[in-house]
Amino acid sequence: MFRESIIAKPVYSSNKRKAVRLILGSIEEHNVGKELNFNSLEVEHIMPEKLDKWWKEHLGGNWNIFHERWVDCLANLTLVISNKKKGSKQQKQHRGISPFCKSRDNITSGEDLELNKSLKGLTEWREEELKEKAEYLADTFPEIWPDIRKK
Repeated sequence: MFRESIIAKPVYSSNKRKAVRLILGSIEEHNVGKELNFNSLEVEHIMPEKLDKWWKEHLGGNWNIFHERWVDCLANLTLVISNKKKGSKQQKQHRGISPFCKSRDNITSGEDLELNKSLKGLTEWREEELKEKAEYLADTFPEIWPDIRKK
């Protein structure tokens, strides 16, 4: 049940931003084996909270259902280092590529976080990619926070 919650439940809201940053930051720390400055990290949506025409076409006929299902789930959230968020030069230089690729490039430019490296080769952000990331996160959780009831 816990695993399914990690995969499928919306976790992002205005009063849970710090908790999401803690969860994703802890996964990042686990991946790289060193402590992070959590104050320098911000939570970013990969598929945006508000969809434009391109995103609606990219997601297909049931875009609204898909968006509602995934937008605030952990798999659609990542971390960025605060000083490179929005308005970066890299984002402005990529005219003529898809909005997903612009978002991906903005997220993965500069100082890479291990959590974002899997985005680099992607050209789409649909259910298959979201499910793959969700499974990865669900598999990583018990490595960081083992079930203390079993001890």
